[in-house]
Amino acid sequence: MPIRIPWCRFIKYFSSKLFGVGIGLLVFYFMFTGFNPEVWSAISRELIGYPVWTFFYGYALLFSILADYLACLTKRGRGFFLPVFYLMGGFVPFFWWDTAVVVIAGSVGAFMSMIVFGASFLIRKHWRFSGIGAGLLLLFHIVLIVSY
Repeated sequence: MPIRIPWCRFIKYFSSKLFGVGIGLLVFYFMFTGFNPEVWSAISRELIGYPVWTFFYGYALLFSILADYLACLTKRGRGFFLPVFYLMGGFVPFFWWDTAVVVIAGSVGAFMSMIVFGASFLIRKHWRFSGIGAGLLLLFHIVLIVSY
């Protein structure tokens, strides 16, 4: 028998996740280029041929949902296991490369996953703002790719 989830609860959960992923990508821009929208746009246009943004959005969204599901399976210690699962999600995409890449890129990925975790956790109760914020952040990233 399928599980029935109320629409309001689903929208609140999904919009908070999209908001967290959008904030994570914005922090990624700030971390590597500072506050320079022209450089952001150049990076976005250079990488538009590669599925890096689709991968970032899709992977971050799917792994955060998976981490929440795995944390719900634990009877005790959800507050401990949820950040641990998010940290593991930062390292997972880099396991097939060299050890130095795993350490450096995995640390950046773990930091970004904690940004996604924190942003989605803090905005979860305010689903209207998270929905508006998720839409505006996605629009902002599209404008960066198209403009400049």
